[in-house]
This record gives sequence, C-alpha cells and structure tokens, in this order.
Amino acid sequence: MLQRIQTIYLALALLSQLAQFFLPWVEYYVNGTETGVSALELDGSHFTVMPLTFVLSLSLGLVLGSIFGFKNRAKQMKTARMALISTLLGFLAFAFIHYMNIQALDEMGELMMTYQLTTVLPLVSAILIWLAIKGIKKDDDLIRSVDRLR
Repeated sequence: MLQRIQTIYLALALLSQLAQFFLPWVEYYVNGTETGVSALELDGSHFTVMPLTFVLSLSLGLVLGSIFGFKNRAKQMKTARMALISTLLGFLAFAFIHYMNIQALDEMGELMMTYQLTTVLPLVSAILIWLAIKGIKKDDDLIRSVDRLR
C-alpha cells in the first residue's frame, strides 16, 4: 500500500486537507477588529462556516477511503475522483463565502485582508489527488496489459 506513489500523493492530500480544518483561511481587519474565516472555530475570533466544514469533511473522508481502497483499483479511482470534485467544491464554497464577507464587512468601514497559506491548500490538494488518479490509472493499465499476455 505505502510503496505505491498514488498512496503518497493521497496521504499528502490528506495532510493538506487536515491543515485546512485547523488553520484560518483569510483574516479581515475592520476598524481595528480582527476576524477571519476558518472551518473550525478555535478561539472565537473567526467565522465558522458550516458548509465549508461539511464539504471539507466529505472530501477528507473520500481521500481516506481512497487510501484504504487500494485492493479495488476501480473503486479507488471513483473515490479519488469524487474527492477531487469535493475538494474543488470546497474551494468554490470558500470563494463564495469570502465574497459575501467582503460585501458585508466593506460596509462597516475600511477593510484590510490577509490571505493565509490555507487559501491555496485546496488547489494543492486537488493537484495531489489528480496525480494519484493518474497513478491509479497507470497501475490499472499495467495490470490489464499483463492479463492480456496470459
């Protein structure tokens, strides 16, 4: 299981998605008050967004299922594809939430934003999942070519 490169890609995607839960995505500064967006509320100063938390949980579960579904490559590939779609939906959910926060906070006064590393982690995770899908497909093609030789 661990000797396959797609498992390494999926494990790195899993770590990336775990980091998305605990780190803030963006921080807003309005009239000297700091707030932000995160998937889990850790200290009360950030908005906890339940749709974002739900989509991240779904994606995390799908990546985990794909890691442990290594015995059935077709099922593993389907699970990884669903995880890729879920990861991209999570990024779109964040973009929508961020846009709505900008609209609401901009009316309150001068708005300054600081984007965190977590903002790009969904894209990194999506690339890693895509590489894992390519690795799974490569393994499947290799097994099928060996079966044709028999």
